[in-house]
Amino acid sequence: MSKVVVALGGNALGKSPAEQLELVKNTASSLIGLISTGNEVVISHGNGPQVGQINLGMSYAAEHGQSAAFPFPECGAMSQGYIGYHLQQSLQNELRKRGMTKDVATIVTQIVVDPADTAFQNPTKPIGAFYTREEADSIAEDKGYIFKEDAGRGWRQVVPSPTPKRIVELNSIKTLIEANELVIAGGGGGVPVVETEEGLKGVPAVIDKDRSSALLADNVGADKLIILTFLVNNGVESASFVNTIGTFCKVVPLIMFVIICIISFKGGMFTADFWGRVANNLSKGTTTGGLWPQMKGTLMTLIWVFIGVEGASVMGSRAKSLNEAQQATMLGFVLLLVFYMIISILPYGSLTRAQLASAAQPALGNDLKMIVGDWGMMIINIGLIISTIVSWLSWTMLPAETMLLIAEDGAAPKFWGKLNSKKAPTNALFTTAILQTIFLFSLLFTDKAYEFCYTLASSAILFLYLFVGLYQMKFSREHKE
Repeated sequence: MSKVVVALGGNALGKSPAEQLELVKNTASSLIGLISTGNEVVISHGNGPQVGQINLGMSYAAEHGQSAAFPFPECGAMSQGYIGYHLQQSLQNELRKRGMTKDVATIVTQIVVDPADTAFQNPTKPIGAFYTREEADSIAEDKGYIFKEDAGRGWRQVVPSPTPKRIVELNSIKTLIEANELVIAGGGGGVPVVETEEGLKGVPAVIDKDRSSALLADNVGADKLIILTFLVNNGVESASFVNTIGTFCKVVPLIMFVIICIISFKGGMFTADFWGRVANNLSKGTTTGGLWPQMKGTLMTLIWVFIGVEGASVMGSRAKSLNEAQQATMLGFVLLLVFYMIISILPYGSLTRAQLASAAQPALGNDLKMIVGDWGMMIINIGLIISTIVSWLSWTMLPAETMLLIAEDGAAPKFWGKLNSKKAPTNALFTTAILQTIFLFSLLFTDKAYEFCYTLASSAILFLYLFVGLYQMKFSREHKE
């Protein structure tokens, strides 16, 4: 039997109590399914939208003399009870439906944070509803709240998100788990508190539920931590952790390749007949062709590679922070360019031109085989296989997300923009899968299909860059930016 901590995201719990109660009914079925297969389950959840709504409502009531003002930590505790109540009720109903006997309990959880945490100087956690820029500016001026743009969807209040250090009610949580109860704990990341000479004291912040859930899982000795943006929302938004695995499997072999090439680098080999080769490359009628064909081939390949960076802007609409998505895009572009240049140049100091020209695909693996032996090629190939399998997610997500955004803008049939209960664009995904399958089958009959596709895509995107640039100039001129 496995002990599993399941962390549910607050953003998928709906915008009203009625909507939330309806959504958690679907989640309850999946959670009880985990229990019915012999797993011991502990549940945590986010509360970003809910605690913001409670805080805003309490502040409004206080300003109009209807109630006393409620500090933010108290609002966080209320959100734990509110969400916990809905989860408890839905889980109890599902248990009864399946003829299972098990008590369900929610623990209002406090989590100790460091008062010197730098997060208190840089609020980043979005909470509450979305506002226009004008509405956000008005509320900020009136209440002193801090607002930031949230993934292009509007402006939201942001609060500090400190790192969790210790779960105050840990012993109570363990006692209930040992009594075979279904426990809901660490809701909203837990109410953040600091330790003072007088005891514990709440602070206005929201702890990231993924971090507090990881702490909870470690403290209760869980075998697994399942971090989901709601079990019914495991479409595009919950695939990022798989992409992280793919990125790791890509980057580690590349770093290893660079290190080995640096260690085996021979200056004399790199500079041998250096200027003679430059003169040769600038001339026509050589094996490499003239200067323009070489430039065109390199640019086409570079553009094709960098099209992948465009995925950051496509998926940016799902990011928590638009600014962070922009920074990640630029950083990814620079790192990709640097890696591309280093990996292209360094092998000339370790292998002769004839050896490089004779290397079979994948070139990096065969280069390492000639430098250090079979084990180098094996590491590159294993990383390539894993990253290729994981990259299938990106190849599916990016075109489907593009079709979804185009449909939402009204420039394509609404059929493509239809979302299922998991917030995944089902119709766009099916369309993408069919086209991908046709393309992959075409590779069985011709070796030109891939070359044709990347040449077409690289050429076509140049027109898009032109139009985007012209529109940006027009927009900036109209808004005087």
